[in-house]
Amino acid sequence: MIAPCRVAAAHPGPYRCVRCGDAHQREERLIPHDLWERDRARFVRDLDLPRSCETFLQHLEAALSAGLEAVAEAVADGAMTIDKNMIVLPKAKPALEDPRLARISQTG
Repeated sequence: MIAPCRVAAAHPGPYRCVRCGDAHQREERLIPHDLWERDRARFVRDLDLPRSCETFLQHLEAALSAGLEAVAEAVADGAMTIDKNMIVLPKAKPALEDPRLARISQTG
């Protein structure tokens, strides 16, 4: 079984770190093997990961199915379209102006 932390960090090549902005290589993003083996149960618990790949995949599949159903419903309702394998949303309409904001801008 591939460790979940290793699956999550499987993106190849460098990436920009959200915390420090530096480029890091894939190996730097992995939990070291000896640390993973020693503290695996704690990592699984702390990261709220399921203990088996099958359970993880079942949750992932359920979320994917729900998302695809929501997209299909939105397409059927006309809230979005799919063109050339891309989701197309209608242009956003301007929000109605709140009369309370008009009073504030006039006084200020």
